[in-house]
Amino acid sequence: AEPAPVAAEVVEAAPAPAAEVTAEPAESVIHEAPRSVQDAVEQHEQAQEKEHEPKPLV
Repeated sequence: AEPAPVAAEVVEAAPAPAAEVTAEPAESVIHEAPRSVQDAVEQHEQAQEKEHEPKPLV
């Protein structure tokens, strides 16, 4: 599910606690973050995908 544009605007308009930002990161926040943070986020997402997706039996 893609985040609604309204949600991104709300995050940019009003400063949110770090917990909320990390729970639902807006695309703009990720792009503005340092490269190391982007790498960590990508690795975390890939790890979650591997946990939730069944391994293909090919």
